[in-house]
Amino acid sequence: AGTVRQEATTFAAYVATALDGLLRTRIAGFTARAMRVGLGSSAVALLALYLFVGFYLSVSRPIRRIVDTLGAVAHGDLARRVRVETRDEVGFVARALNDTIAITEAAAERLSNQATSDSLTGLPNRAYVLGRLGEALDRCAGGDGLMCVIFVDLDGFKVINDTLGHEAGDDVLCAISARLTAIKRKTDTVARLAGDEFVVICE
Repeated sequence: AGTVRQEATTFAAYVATALDGLLRTRIAGFTARAMRVGLGSSAVALLALYLFVGFYLSVSRPIRRIVDTLGAVAHGDLARRVRVETRDEVGFVARALNDTIAITEAAAERLSNQATSDSLTGLPNRAYVLGRLGEALDRCAGGDGLMCVIFVDLDGFKVINDTLGHEAGDDVLCAISARLTAIKRKTDTVARLAGDEFVVICE
């Protein structure tokens, strides 16, 4: 019984030592694996943060410029353009926006010219000259110089239209507008009121 007890104790001590070593080896392996996983996760997190910050910085500035330009255009500044040097989707949007602003600016200028100029002669029209006349009268009322308004009405113009046709009448109107423009001073305003009526404002 004593020998068996001694052998059992020795065996138990051996098994305990072996198990302890095996457990320590396993724990060390798990610890190393956990450290590798932790380092990998940290590296992935740092890479993701780097990519996010890089993406944010590369996209946020151009988008801010686009938003600022849209705000300026909304307030009537059609001379504003977006400056984006990238060749990606943001650059495509910026170029499309610039093209749209340029088209809008050209259309606005065309409409402004149509609203204030005569389509046949190219002279200022009635709406423009009435505004200019009001400004000139205000300046004179304030004691800021003198002015003269010359009203020109063509006699016998209806006969030209009736006998030679409207194209000939248009040629006469263009010739009259060219002659009036040639003799006016830089400070004078020549305009076509309507039909065969012209006005010259001399300040």
